[in-house]
Amino acid sequence: MKTLHNAVTPTLFNRVKTMIESEQFPWYYVANTAYTANDDQFDELYNGSFAHMAFNDGKKNSECSDLLEACLLSILDNMNIKLSKLHRIRIGYLPVSPVHTINPPHIDFIPKHKVGLLYLNDSDGDTYIYNEKYDNSQGGLYNDHRDSIWYYEKVLNKTVTVKEQSTPVENKFITFDGHHYHSSSSPTQTKRRITVNYVYSSNDW
Repeated sequence: MKTLHNAVTPTLFNRVKTMIESEQFPWYYVANTAYTANDDQFDELYNGSFAHMAFNDGKKNSECSDLLEACLLSILDNMNIKLSKLHRIRIGYLPVSPVHTINPPHIDFIPKHKVGLLYLNDSDGDTYIYNEKYDNSQGGLYNDHRDSIWYYEKVLNKTVTVKEQSTPVENKFITFDGHHYHSSSSPTQTKRRITVNYVYSSNDW
């Protein structure tokens, strides 16, 4: 995992934060925060969240997509990482929960990729990155996200071990190999946890 604090210039970051935190910003309810098989070790009662898909499959889906892409380009320049392709920008909103809920381990994308997370606010609700990686050479059944569920169930036996954790800090950016299984978790001490999730390709590391 690579980390950059104060990742976005203040003017740009404040514009993004103001837009996303406004009462007019559209959020869409997601019943299950992460793709997962039925698994009684995760509490589905508190597994819901809200999302906003800003960019997907080469298409801009939101008024904030250009600003969020500009944030990523600036961040990667500062980290000496060259962007090969942007696959997705998704904003996630986890509301406060009465219990700390770690969402199911998952990956975001089947082809080789990297994940970038830009935290919009200080919050509890760490991101967990696991040692275990999805191996798409194993020959799954579906050639989509269901293969990562199959791999988690059948190869990893629903067992992962924590490699690194990241606590949300406003304007902090982390990036890591997207084939590492990872989880978000719900805040219990702050009203919300808002994160911009980037899925991108780069050959730099």
